[in-house]
Amino acid sequence: LGGIDSDKAAVPDAIKVLRMAAEAGDTRAMIHVAQLHAIGALADRNPSLATIWIDRAMTFGDGAAALASAERYFRGWGVMKG
Repeated sequence: LGGIDSDKAAVPDAIKVLRMAAEAGDTRAMIHVAQLHAIGALADRNPSLATIWIDRAMTFGDGAAALASAERYFRGWGVMKG
């Protein structure tokens, strides 16, 4: 059976597939990509890019993305502060 070390090799491919799904319009994938960038897990930490992905999912009518977007703007995470 596999193990943690064998699973690590699949991570880059999994992230690539996730990004492809997000770019194709899958809102759940968009939210996951945003989360990866928000916390810097398996992707460069980039709060602004996380906000872009969340907002993109929101434009597709995703309710969870709308809530996440509101929280990001309220807290000033990855958004320009006026």
